[in-house]
Amino acid sequence: MLKVLIGLLLVANALLWAWRSDHLASWGLPAKPPVPAAAIPEVPIDPERIVPSNGVPDPPSALAQGSEQALTSTTAAADWLCWRLGPFAASQQLNLQALMPLNNDRLTWDLIETALEQRWAVVTARSPSGDLTLWVNRAREGRIAYRTSEADTLKGRLILAAFNRRDLAERAVSQLATQGWSDLDIVRERPPLTALSVELKAADEGSLDQIKMQLQSLPVLGEDALQISTCPKDFPTLASEQPMPAPVAAPSAGPLPNPERTPAPTAPQ
Repeated sequence: MLKVLIGLLLVANALLWAWRSDHLASWGLPAKPPVPAAAIPEVPIDPERIVPSNGVPDPPSALAQGSEQALTSTTAAADWLCWRLGPFAASQQLNLQALMPLNNDRLTWDLIETALEQRWAVVTARSPSGDLTLWVNRAREGRIAYRTSEADTLKGRLILAAFNRRDLAERAVSQLATQGWSDLDIVRERPPLTALSVELKAADEGSLDQIKMQLQSLPVLGEDALQISTCPKDFPTLASEQPMPAPVAAPSAGPLPNPERTPAPTAPQ
């Protein structure tokens, strides 16, 4: 009797499993379909914020601070000093902006686009050996402010004068010829160029020294060293204000043509 009871339980268990597994559907006994659970709405997740292990958030980046502060303008006081530093190639704009400090209550600055005039140089004949000793000694005897250049068109020559107009260079050649100079050429040292200058307005000259240190790593355009000049009155923005080297000084035949804004070049040491 016990064996019969165990056998019936096993058969009933098998039938229950077959019904739940839907194996009896072909006999008209489909399993009860499951009741779908209610969908749980997804809770939006806040954006993750990474905090350092010390629990103190990182400060905003310097670039972001610079972008925000660059939008604020600082007005220069009426008694501030003003200088223009340069000239720099237009391709150096990003480097200039990276090196210059942010405007503050002690200084302000701006980039000024200027036009460098073309430059005509009066030069000696090219020395095949590159030895300019003879020309240098002769220029010193005549008290001529000479200089040299590593440009391809000027290398191996001694530059005796430079002008922003060719007719002035031609007059200089004529006057030097009366002093015994021969085989002189006129070479265009540079074409007209678009350049950038830094217009700095500051409360004291200490700011100028600071900016000079900041810019010493950048090459200047068409000059041997950084050119510094005071701004015109009322700080106007003018073009073509870059100085030109002075012409030579002829002691016996009178002075050579003297173009405007021409500081004298310095002789190489």
